[in-house]
Amino acid sequence: MPTVCTNNGRAKKWLSVVVRVTLGILLVLREHQVCSNTARTKLGSNRRSLYYKEQSQTKRQAIKLTRQQQRLNRKLMLTRLHITAMMPDSVSRQVVNSDIYVNSVDGDDSSDGSTPETAFKTLSKSLKGVKNASPPQNGDLVVHISGSFPGERLDITSDHAGSGPTSRVVFRGEGDGGAKMGGKDLVFMKVSDLDSNHPARIAATKTNAPLSKLWAAPPHPDFPSNDSSLRWPDGDCRDMEGYASPPVLSMNGLVQTRSRIPNLPQNVGVMPEMGHVLDTWLRTRKKDTVGKVTYESSDEDIIELASSDSWNSGAVVVHLFPLYDWFDARVRVGSRDLSKNLFKTITSQRGPGDPDEGKKFVIVPGSRYYLEGAIEYLDSPGEYHVSLGETDDGESHGWTLYYPPSGIEMNSASSLKSSVLSVDSTPFITVEGDSEYAGDDDMYVTFQNLHIEGGRRHLAHIYASSVDIVDCSFINAGHDAIEVYSRRVSIQNCTFEGSGGSSIQMMDDRDMDSNGYGYALMESGHSVTDSLVSDFSSTCRHYSEGVHLSGYGTIVTNNHFRSSNMAAIDVVGGGFKILHNVFSHVSDGSYDDGAIHWVAESPMERGTEVAYNVFFRNGVTAEPCNAETSCVQSDVYMDDMAGAMTIHGNIFLKDKVLQPKPPSKKFAKINWIAVFVNGGADVSIYENSFLGPEDDSTDGAIYGDASPLYAQTSGGTLWSDDDKCGHTELCASSDFYKTMRRFKYDQPPWSEAFPDVVKYNAKPSGSSNYYCAAESSCPVAAWNQTVTCNAGIGPNRSLSNRALWPTDDESFLNDGVVEGEEVPGRSAALTEHGNLLNTDSVWTVADVDAIEVSGMGAVLSLAEQVARAGEAVPPSCDEGSRAGSARSKLAGRHKNSCTIDWARDGMSSCDPCTEPDVQCAPRDMPSDGSCSCGDLNPTSPVTSVPTPPVPAVPSAVPTKSPVPTIPPVTSVVCEDDDEWKFKKNKKQNCAKWAANNPTKQCVKKGSGDMYTNEACPESCGVCPQNSDDAYDYYYRVGKCEKESSKKEIKNIDDARDCWQACDKSGDKRQYAEFIKNRCFCQKSCPCMTSVANNGRVTLVPRGFDLPESCDAPPVSSPTTREPSPVPSPVTGGDCRDDPNWKVVKKGTTMTCNWVATNKSPAWCNKQRGADGRYVSEACPEACGVCPSGDQSYTYYSGVGYCNGDESEQEANSPSECWEQCQKVNSDYVEYFKKVCYCQKTCPCMGDVNNNGRITLTPVGFELPSKC
Repeated sequence: MPTVCTNNGRAKKWLSVVVRVTLGILLVLREHQVCSNTARTKLGSNRRSLYYKEQSQTKRQAIKLTRQQQRLNRKLMLTRLHITAMMPDSVSRQVVNSDIYVNSVDGDDSSDGSTPETAFKTLSKSLKGVKNASPPQNGDLVVHISGSFPGERLDITSDHAGSGPTSRVVFRGEGDGGAKMGGKDLVFMKVSDLDSNHPARIAATKTNAPLSKLWAAPPHPDFPSNDSSLRWPDGDCRDMEGYASPPVLSMNGLVQTRSRIPNLPQNVGVMPEMGHVLDTWLRTRKKDTVGKVTYESSDEDIIELASSDSWNSGAVVVHLFPLYDWFDARVRVGSRDLSKNLFKTITSQRGPGDPDEGKKFVIVPGSRYYLEGAIEYLDSPGEYHVSLGETDDGESHGWTLYYPPSGIEMNSASSLKSSVLSVDSTPFITVEGDSEYAGDDDMYVTFQNLHIEGGRRHLAHIYASSVDIVDCSFINAGHDAIEVYSRRVSIQNCTFEGSGGSSIQMMDDRDMDSNGYGYALMESGHSVTDSLVSDFSSTCRHYSEGVHLSGYGTIVTNNHFRSSNMAAIDVVGGGFKILHNVFSHVSDGSYDDGAIHWVAESPMERGTEVAYNVFFRNGVTAEPCNAETSCVQSDVYMDDMAGAMTIHGNIFLKDKVLQPKPPSKKFAKINWIAVFVNGGADVSIYENSFLGPEDDSTDGAIYGDASPLYAQTSGGTLWSDDDKCGHTELCASSDFYKTMRRFKYDQPPWSEAFPDVVKYNAKPSGSSNYYCAAESSCPVAAWNQTVTCNAGIGPNRSLSNRALWPTDDESFLNDGVVEGEEVPGRSAALTEHGNLLNTDSVWTVADVDAIEVSGMGAVLSLAEQVARAGEAVPPSCDEGSRAGSARSKLAGRHKNSCTIDWARDGMSSCDPCTEPDVQCAPRDMPSDGSCSCGDLNPTSPVTSVPTPPVPAVPSAVPTKSPVPTIPPVTSVVCEDDDEWKFKKNKKQNCAKWAANNPTKQCVKKGSGDMYTNEACPESCGVCPQNSDDAYDYYYRVGKCEKESSKKEIKNIDDARDCWQACDKSGDKRQYAEFIKNRCFCQKSCPCMTSVANNGRVTLVPRGFDLPESCDAPPVSSPTTREPSPVPSPVTGGDCRDDPNWKVVKKGTTMTCNWVATNKSPAWCNKQRGADGRYVSEACPEACGVCPSGDQSYTYYSGVGYCNGDESEQEANSPSECWEQCQKVNSDYVEYFKKVCYCQKTCPCMGDVNNNGRITLTPVGFELPSKC
């Protein structure tokens, strides 16, 4: 459960907790988890809000005090300048230079710095030169920096500012690799060359590495003597002032591995171009609530590896994810109890791994962890150990021991280019102006070609506006590499490698109190372009991403994000443009996460566009998912009602799954998805291409052994355990709704920027007499989802072009979910059409493995081919994307000629589609939402092929009572279906499954798309028992419209008890609905609502005709419908099964032959295959649809039923049904779920969209119009 984290008493100028500067109000939601693959699971976590709640008043007060002091200092400085100006010229300030030179090797601070020959020696002297020079007016003032400046800083104030966009102060590194700042290079020596009594050699003998392979470096000159400052602090890395890591070693610009167990896969010293994630963990054995780690007996040798001196020294820590696989903690180890296979932990943290636990330190079974800090753990190439003398009374204090990987030759200058140990925890670059608000100071400063490496906390702070960072490298940051808190900061063509936290925290400094309720629509003006963001979130994992965005409108384009356990981008705010990037091997080993992740605090976070990106093999790991976690792994993850986004033109390459099948109940199956939305509304997903894993290729590692393009949970309404406020738990007094009202969401500028937000109701009733999920004005319900013109690529990928709704069979949430109550109705809330399934294009995992090894060029070529495979095919062009919709040629670093213009002047300043060989479809879909082959000229009109919408149920006003799925019955014919099985398990029939525990089992959906109470009315207590139970019952017909007299009775065991409770309630409420052990009673039934509401049993007095739908449209003139027979009219010799048809369900591949052996009538009529056809359509022989013997008839599927007088009886197949109707001279037949309807006439067609029904007519008979 998200909690507002506070840290009272902070008085420092800059808070370490990243402030929330966009929408500012914390949405208090329950913490929801996917715990297993059994019953309905809960997921979602408003976790980002936990730390990014707005604290701008606190921070601004600190800034204000600082700024006041700065203004006082500036007045004193101006007074000094005035006095200086009155002095003779001989003592006046230095001559103004347009160029200033500084050289760490040949410079001299006594020189004037005006030429390379008279360069300054130090950065501090060059800053004095800038301060003494007038701000540039007609061109840039350039500070040319040559050499290496370990430990020195560039602290930029208003004294060093430029005067405008073309008159900047530029700090430019000279030479290849640029000027170097940060930590000092270590000098290594071979341990075997040291004297036997040397402290480093003695320490090396305590490692478990070959002595001949080890190298040692003496302490850094600035190495602190206080050991406590060099150890992991006891606190949350995202909520602790001044949090800094222990010293970290980087070699050749890559961070090395602190000695640990278990070992990571071998580090070869080189990062593959597409990246990799090396991650290996131990697992806890059982649950504990006081922070004790119980380990498996097989891990005894590992736990005992550290000597008692090391273990008890305070240096050994355990890094673990104690509760969820996205929230980590790092704490010291306590005493070991080897006889019980456990060790204690020592911490003063409140609930490490989940602050909502209060003072508890809960560790669940299967939690992942590793140990680090003992010298004995140094045993693998790529590892290092910084000794604090913990095992030798301080003799080796400060020495670094290193076991180099095969790719680094320590004696070779060409192989060993740098070796930096981070010691300092103060930023090496700071930019800060004078104003009370950081963004009000336009500094016009540029940093170019600087290499900053080796800091235990941040490498740079940017607390002023109009700052450019170009061609720079930020390597080995113990926490976030750059923290930006201002406006108009541009990061171009930079490299970020090895950040313990985020690589970039990109935030806006404005808030409502200062800038009005439209502040969150003000463009931040930030941009991150053409940069490499690699190996981030390595030590502080939760709430750390490659780039964290807050504010509005930041452009993130043409970057490469790679090699991390966590998300590449986290979004808090709106209007962001995330375009043309490549994401590879990010979010590997993390669940309830994605390559791009965001959490919304209210519907005001709108307008973000995720387009034209390439996602390559993200989420890949050999680690299973802890069952306490929401086991979702997706490339785009919209969490906790985040929505109002467009996601288009992306290429999702997610073909490889290394995760194992859950090895025990401690773990759960993974939902492996391209785009996942946890409850958000107003999401538009179009023209994306998805190459996922083959069905049945993961050995049960992922849910259903199939991977969908898109999945929605409707989490905002699904997870509520309370019926207040429309069954959502979120009432008008909640922060969620307060935020909307505070922002005046229904007034300009919000209503002008986003007109669709006006439809929401921000003052919902607190009553339980309605369902928010049934109302399109409910902002926490998943309305207005559009998934159109996308493509799934490759054979045997049945869900790769599908959008999954919680009530769909394939959804992991489908057990007992009720449309209109827990989730909006699928047909009303989701528009899904034109999604192509291209089974002709084939790339195997081995093919893509080879492509990955070849590097970025080969991967982008593959992405372009996948995009083309997803394009619509003429002449129909009604499925798939328009040509050029992915803009494939523009993806990746330096592929877009417009990035510099976009960073400087916004996206309207340049159009990359004018470049040669670049194909671009228009950015937006046609207004009618139709798919087409498209026109490659973005300014040309798009040729559209209209696709009729899927009509709601019912599609017209019925002229008679609707035909129930199971007709009204009496106790004589009400009986269990002997052939039905729950989830295909032969042992779980009605007698053994439902009767065993009807209260729990009867509300679950089983095989054939049937709820247990439908297939097993006897066992589930649906059937009337005696003459006192004078009722008819229906399924899937909705519920009687609610009236003021409606009464709810909870904890009812079955439908029969519900009827009796309503009938005996004192005022004869004789119209009842029973669902999930809840009973609703009322006195009348004026009309039917939620007609498509599955799982409900509707009870009415015997003989009562159900009324029409409450929202039925006005009756219009009959329309002619030309039904398409499935197949064309046939005789017995022409009706054949489709040998190529199949469907994959829960790991079982079912063909027509399988149906012939294992069929049940209900399964034939309801189950759909990968191509959308029902089994009865694809397998007419297996399902008994074909005429037999001398029978002759035409059969149809999905054309409705003949609306006339009818008789009914049971039959095992359509063929048998025809035979029985012929005996009573009826030539018009419908067959549905073992019920046979015979009619002598067919005047018009009712319920035309009732799919799954088989309609039989005489050969040559033409179906009439819709009734």
